[in-house]
Order: sequence, then C-alpha cells, then structure tokens
Amino acid sequence: MKETQQIWEQMAELLLAEGMLSREEAVRLKEKGRKQAVREKEGQDAGSHL
Repeated sequence: MKETQQIWEQMAELLLAEGMLSREEAVRLKEKGRKQAVREKEGQDAGSHL
C-alpha cells in the first residue's frame, strides 16, 4: 500500500516540478494515489480471507 502511495506522490511532485501540473492538480493526484493505495490494501485483505 505504501509503495503505491509513494509512486503517486513522486509522480505528482515530478509533474509539478516540470511545470506540467499546478499545485492544486498535484494535490488531487496525491489524493487519488492515497485512495488507490487503500483500494489495493482492501483488495489484498479481502483475498487473504479466502
């Protein structure tokens, strides 16, 4: 889960630094990454109970 979130955050920071995203867009991208990481974790948790 942490890995996914870190990748999204690094991608957002890189795009921001390159001028390809605004600060607001970078924040939204990071939030999307957090949500994706949670979904992945929930999926793994669900699979581990089978």
